[in-house]
Amino acid sequence: MDLLIKKVLHIQEIVKKPHHKDTFLSTYNYAQTGKNFNNYKPRKHEAIFLAPFKKNTEIQILFKQFIKLIYQSSNNLSTYHRLIKKN
Repeated sequence: MDLLIKKVLHIQEIVKKPHHKDTFLSTYNYAQTGKNFNNYKPRKHEAIFLAPFKKNTEIQILFKQFIKLIYQSSNNLSTYHRLIKKN
């Protein structure tokens, strides 16, 4: 994603126990805002990726859930392709 390179979004990897009684560790990836988030002017097709962070820039979203949110908000693939072509 170009938004990661531009430091608008950041993926943080956290290693923790899934449950306090578990003896093993799991790795979780979270999407969160990067240091350039507040100054970045998104293109129309990028706005879908930034929308979950507009209300609260401090939240962390599990990466798997972040992808699901983006997919649901894009309506369908052809609509998203049209947005990309317009830019």
